This record gives sequence, structure tokens and C-alpha cells, in this order.
Amino acid sequence: MNKTHKDTKYFDDALASYNRKIDRYISAIKSGDLNKTQIERRCEMLLGFYIRKIILLYSIKINRNQLTATIEEFLNTYKEAEFSIYGAYEEIVWFMSIYYCLDIKSDQIDALISDIEEEGFNDMLISSIISGFKSDYRVTSGFEFDKPYKRLEKLLKEKENGNIEDIKTYLTDFWYKESSDAVWYNTHNDKSGYDYVGYWSFESAALVKLFGLDDSELEGVDYYPYDLLRMNEPLV
Repeated sequence: MNKTHKDTKYFDDALASYNRKIDRYISAIKSGDLNKTQIERRCEMLLGFYIRKIILLYSIKINRNQLTATIEEFLNTYKEAEFSIYGAYEEIVWFMSIYYCLDIKSDQIDALISDIEEEGFNDMLISSIISGFKSDYRVTSGFEFDKPYKRLEKLLKEKENGNIEDIKTYLTDFWYKESSDAVWYNTHNDKSGYDYVGYWSFESAALVKLFGLDDSELEGVDYYPYDLLRMNEPLV
């Protein structure tokens, strides 16, 4: 069992908090009272709120339908609003990984992919994940951030010849430790808000699926979202 660090009340309160923020920001954006700069700033914040809510829903073991509905709501809002993904590389890694793992099919994903390309986020990792549900998508080289993602380079190059041990080592030795500069790092010790939504290496699950690896030995390994690839039924 992965460490959740927080109790049920914390997660319930956190979910309520993110729902309020999302509703408030959407109302403000649609009000017509904001200038372009104010709208752009709120859209930037809204993207973060949605991604954190999606991760939070996974952490509290929500069922697939509810998680998928929130993802589709985000994509619809994304297409309608003037979102910017500037500075949101990790959020995009997480979101695209979850989207792929859940086999979601949405026409709205193309708008996000277009922005990923425009922002230059379609590096080796993200382009590989996108290629999982867009078979003709070109996989690029290089990494937007070397730590911790360059640790996956060997697996990404070997593709179907990759080894589950590469992912296990990535999870146990590098993923959290080499994310120490991330804004979410160590947030489970922050008592001032609801920034902590769970620590999950969603890209690890996406690569397991992409390369058809057997992840049975990763069950219970910290940071690995083992249930994500098994969400046709409610999590237990």
C-alpha cells in the first residue's frame, strides 16, 4: 500500500476546496468583468486546480467513471478558455499519463496536444506517451527536465525490449529524491493548505502500458499508481 500521509478528512476537505476554487475561477472567467491579463492568470491557476483535483480523486480511490468525468470536464473547459500551459510541464506529464492509462477517447485532447507542441513540451517522454494513443505521432528526443525523467531514457529507447526493473529502480531510487526542486515536493508536511494531493509517478504506469510490461512486482511500491491500469471497476 502506498503511503497517503493524510487522513480521510484531509482528502475530503481538500476535494471540497478544489471544487470551490474551480467553480469560483470559472465564474470569474465567464463574468466578462476581467481583462485579458486577468483571464490568462486565472486560466493558469485553473489548470493547476484541475490537475490537482484529478490526482486527488485518484488518491482517494474514486471509481473510473467519476475520474473520467472530471478529466472530460477539464478538457471541455480547456478548449473553451484561454489556458496557458507555460511552466506546467509536470502537470502535463501527469495528465497525459492518466488520460492514456484510462483509455479515454476525446476530440478535445487535440487542443491540448497542439499547445504542448507550441510550448515545446513534446519531449521524448511526453511524445512517447502521446504515441500510445496516436500511433502516428512522432517520438522526439531529449528531455525538458533531466531530473528525474532522463532516468527513463534507456527504457524509452529500448521500447518493447525494456525491463520492468528499470521502472522499479526509477521509482525506488530516483523519482521522489530527484524531484526535490518541484513545488509539490514534501507538501505532505505543509499544514497551511491543500497542496498535497498524493505522490504518484503516473508516467511509470503509462510506460508499463505503452511497452506491455508486467507490473505485478510493482504492487505496493511507493509512488507507483498500480490501480490506475485496473480501473474498470471501483478501486478497492
